[in-house]
Amino acid sequence: MEKYQHDFEHIFKIYYSRLCHYASKFIDEDFAAEDIVQEIFSNLWEKQFDIASDPVLKAYLFRSVHNRCLNYLNYKKLTDKHHQIIHDKIALSELEYYNSDHGTAKSLFEMEIKIDEVIARLPDQCRNVFELSRQKGLKNREIAIELNISVSVVEKHITKALRIMRDALKDYLILILFFVTLF
Repeated sequence: MEKYQHDFEHIFKIYYSRLCHYASKFIDEDFAAEDIVQEIFSNLWEKQFDIASDPVLKAYLFRSVHNRCLNYLNYKKLTDKHHQIIHDKIALSELEYYNSDHGTAKSLFEMEIKIDEVIARLPDQCRNVFELSRQKGLKNREIAIELNISVSVVEKHITKALRIMRDALKDYLILILFFVTLF
């Protein structure tokens, strides 16, 4: 057993990095390439393959890595295809739901109109603060300086505007979440 361990360590030192490099030519994922090579060496260890006297060991190792890489790529292609099919079916189901009479929000266009309506109905000062914050991207302190009000008043107006928007747009929440997850 000690001799086998010594021979195995010697073979491992000689071939491990070369096999990892070889595997990474097939697959662009270094971790997966290393896993494949480690699996080959693990199998070699478990089978107690006669590594000292086998003249075809190098060919065996490279062919094993080659085959495992092909198996990995086929598996990955299959799982990616299935994931895409599932994702497409879910997206189609959700779109059908929102285009049916069951959904409360029928389109992004309707939601955009609703947002504009809600903003237009905000009290004047609240709307000004909200637009400076969310549409122009000003910081609370910059808004306070521009409108000559305190930062705490700015925060109060933004909180009020967000509360009003949240209440008015609650029927659109699922649609918003759906489209946010798509992008």
